[in-house]
Amino acid sequence: MAQESFSLKIIHFQSVPSTQNVALSYLELAKNEDLLIIAEEQSASIGRKQSKWFSPKGGWWGTFVFCKKEEINQKQYAFLHYSIALGVRKAIETILSIPVKIKWPNDIILEKRKLGGILIDTVKDTNCNFLLVGIGINTNNKVLSLDSPVNSIAISINESLKIKVDNEKLTKELHKQIKNYIIKVLKNNLKEILKEFNSYDILCKNNIIYKNQEYTVEGIEDNGLLKIQNEKETLSLEIESSELIELK
Repeated sequence: MAQESFSLKIIHFQSVPSTQNVALSYLELAKNEDLLIIAEEQSASIGRKQSKWFSPKGGWWGTFVFCKKEEINQKQYAFLHYSIALGVRKAIETILSIPVKIKWPNDIILEKRKLGGILIDTVKDTNCNFLLVGIGINTNNKVLSLDSPVNSIAISINESLKIKVDNEKLTKELHKQIKNYIIKVLKNNLKEILKEFNSYDILCKNNIIYKNQEYTVEGIEDNGLLKIQNEKETLSLEIESSELIELK
C-alpha cells in the first residue's frame, strides 16, 4: 500500500476576508501535496450556518486543503466532522498538555467555553474530491476585551492560561493529527472514532434543551447521528440541528 504523503505547502497572508474562500482559488496546488492557506487575521471569517467568527491577530486562522481520490459518502462526511474535531483536540493537547474537550459536532472547548471552531466544505473535481478544513483557534489573541457577545462564550489560551502558543508548531501538529484522523474515516474505522468522540463530547450523558424540551444526550450512533431521549421520545439528530441545542 502506498504511503500517505505528509508534505504540506503553506501560503501565508497578512490579512484576508476568509481563508476558506481564498482556498478556492488555489485548489489545483492541492493535487500534488496538501495545502494550507493561513492568515494573521481574517476580516470576514465565517463558521457553520454562515455565523461570524472573530479572527484578530494572534490567533490561528487557516484552511487545510486535501485532495482525496476516494468518494466520500454521506456517513463518512458526518464522521469527518467528528474525526477532524478529534484531530484538532489532540493537536492542542499534544503540544500544550491542556484538557481540551469537544462540543457536538465540532466545536473545540476549553473550560466550558469555545476555544475554536471548524468549517468543512467539499469541492468535486474530475480527478479529485477536495476537502477544505477551515479552523479557527483562539491561541494568543484577546477575546475578553471584545465589545461583543463573543466574550461571554469564547476563551483564548494565552489570555486565560497565560501560555504563549507557538502557532508554527501548532500548524505542524494540526496537519499531522487531522491527516491521521481523515485516514481513519476513509478506512471506515468509524466505531473507533465514535467511541473516542463520545468520550470527549461535553454534551454526552448530559441534559440539553432542544426545541424547548429537555433531553439527555446518549451520544453519536453508528449512523453518525446524535441520539437524544427523554421519557416521551428518542430522537436522532443530524449535524444541522446542532444550532438548536442548548446545554442545560
